[in-house]
Amino acid sequence: TQLLAALAVRPIQQVWVTSGSPQETAAFIERMRERTTVPMHVASSSAEALAQASLVVTATNSLLPVFEDRALQPGAHVTAIGAFTTAMQEVPDETMARAAVYVDGAEAAWGECGELAGAFARGAIARDHVRGEIGALLEGRIAGREDAGQITVFKSVGLAAQDLACAAAVYRRARESGVGTVVSQ
Repeated sequence: TQLLAALAVRPIQQVWVTSGSPQETAAFIERMRERTTVPMHVASSSAEALAQASLVVTATNSLLPVFEDRALQPGAHVTAIGAFTTAMQEVPDETMARAAVYVDGAEAAWGECGELAGAFARGAIARDHVRGEIGALLEGRIAGREDAGQITVFKSVGLAAQDLACAAAVYRRARESGVGTVVSQ
């Protein structure tokens, strides 16, 4: 779903995919080819994928970073949605330290995110390193990217309010389209 969301809002011309399992990578590409016409490629490593990428999405349960900071292209954006405990980490400390970092919810991110809590504990970032919440960025209350070469990171841990808003939107769309089944209590 992360790929489909990115394709809905960005003019992505090709996708490079890598994971710890060649079988999982192949299965993901096969599923996505049924839903999009964007060319998809298997990358043999995260470095190969990142050599092609201006948008990087990590969605893992990794305990260690899944790429090396030096592999990021200037101006790349990273959306990190995995690593949902303080013991997990997808994004290297070096990337978190040099990037403009935004989160979905500051309190939740600092309490649940290995990229923030871990980098802070290791002295890579200070508590004021996070620029702010994505909502404030979208509303223009905080600054976004400062130049074309700047690395940006959006770290999402997921919030119940987001889930509720999505569920409400799906419910409204189903009602408008006359699909679904009404279940009485």
